Amino acid sequence: MSRAVWVVEDDRSLLQGIVTLLRSHGIDAQGFSDPRRALEDATREPPRVVITDFAMPGLNGVELARELRARLGARCPRLVLVTGSELRRVELTLFDQLVRKPFRFASLLPMIEGYLSVRPVRRASSEVRLRQVAQVRKVGGGGD
Repeated sequence: MSRAVWVVEDDRSLLQGIVTLLRSHGIDAQGFSDPRRALEDATREPPRVVITDFAMPGLNGVELARELRARLGARCPRLVLVTGSELRRVELTLFDQLVRKPFRFASLLPMIEGYLSVRPVRRASSEVRLRQVAQVRKVGGGGD
């Protein structure tokens, strides 16, 4: 598993903004506007973290997360959902972190740096993730 962070977002300006921010802090970041391409590339060489939007054409963020977990198992990267939409708790269990839109770009940095600084571990079960989601700290603030 690489130390890369992938951003999957169909809004090209938001995609470019997040990728630029991460790169400016020395993070190996790659952007994908097509979630299907990100999924195919991840099966060959999974990144360490995937930051994904929810509402995207062709494959939404929940479907992407479900497929990544199914295909990669224990090699699945940390999954961060960026959304302004309301989701069911069961859908949220697919993600390690939830970031509510609007958010400040800089609010992503401590979370991403934390994920990159620790050794990858096996993912928790869905039941454990469901309890974690109930306690998830929402990252956010005004839009940058």
